[in-house]
Amino acid sequence: MRDGLLHEAMRHLSISDLWKRRGWTGTPGKSCRFPNDDGERKKASCSIFTATTGRHAGCQMLKDHKRGLTWDAPGLLAEVEGLTIKDACRLFLNLAGVKPLDDFPKKEGHRKSARLVKSVAAPPERPKPTPFDFSVLKPRDLDAAEVEAISVTRGVSPRSIEILMGYGVLHSVTLSPDLRVPIPREARPLRAWALHTPNWDSFRLRRFVGSFPGFEGQSHKSLTPYGASCAVPVWVGPESARRVVLVEGEADAVGVAEIIRRERSIEGLAVVVVFSSSLGIPSSILPRFDGRRVRIVPHVGDSKRQGEIAAVKWAASIKPWAAETEIYSLAGLVLPDGRAVGDLGDLAQCSDDVLNGLKGVTTW
Repeated sequence: MRDGLLHEAMRHLSISDLWKRRGWTGTPGKSCRFPNDDGERKKASCSIFTATTGRHAGCQMLKDHKRGLTWDAPGLLAEVEGLTIKDACRLFLNLAGVKPLDDFPKKEGHRKSARLVKSVAAPPERPKPTPFDFSVLKPRDLDAAEVEAISVTRGVSPRSIEILMGYGVLHSVTLSPDLRVPIPREARPLRAWALHTPNWDSFRLRRFVGSFPGFEGQSHKSLTPYGASCAVPVWVGPESARRVVLVEGEADAVGVAEIIRRERSIEGLAVVVVFSSSLGIPSSILPRFDGRRVRIVPHVGDSKRQGEIAAVKWAASIKPWAAETEIYSLAGLVLPDGRAVGDLGDLAQCSDDVLNGLKGVTTW
């Protein structure tokens, strides 16, 4: 890739236009914050200017005066979106409409030799799919407003959200315009919260308020980006816990955290979150149930009984390992407004009298 091509591309596509096209938060200008700044800095510390000398003459640059660093457009793209400089340069050339040299067709030699090479050449190997890079989500700790948003939406205490945060499995993320998710680009960037395994090999996203907008009037309650996985359950709690409550979905994870807080039964208890009733328990996870007492709390009320069917499947796979396995049904319990309880997320909104009548949910 030649510097001349990049210089041409930088003259075609300025940092200000790149900023707007990529949907980075903030406003570019002579005095601005760094793109997608999370607000920790009290005032703007960056500026965009046009270089007048050197190899960047005529091209926009961004300087971060606080850090003493300066970026050209491809370098800024790499920094903001977590790309390698090589990938960022190729993406920038594409965005600017400038074609890299190695994308142009190569001249063929003599027709006879060209046919000979074609006949003996091995078929090209398919590129291996690259693993999902969770760093594009830019995970960070939830701030007080985000904790409050989840607690209000789920009807639980903020301290229950802090229980999950304390185990390092709950973070705030940003859905950028270039992330592969079924959400219109113009609706992004969006903030969401993620429940995830410690190494992010499995996670699920939810909005702080409402659902994710989809295409053609659709919406999504929760989602995982294309290329990522939600197949591995999330273990919340001490590895040495002898009691395990297995639940389905992120809402139930918040619900059981609320019940744990109210019953003060976190000691010796772990919560395992399976993200969907369509998922099984991976064989690599089963040894973690060895010798433990497991309670499975499925969703109820679905006409197809998907939650209950999944619970039977999960129990069958766990039973050879666990000291005790039991499925607990929430059928018949009623919310304060008269609606039936469908899951632990609902149950967490019930009064202490209802929970006390169950003789300790977390000690079943």
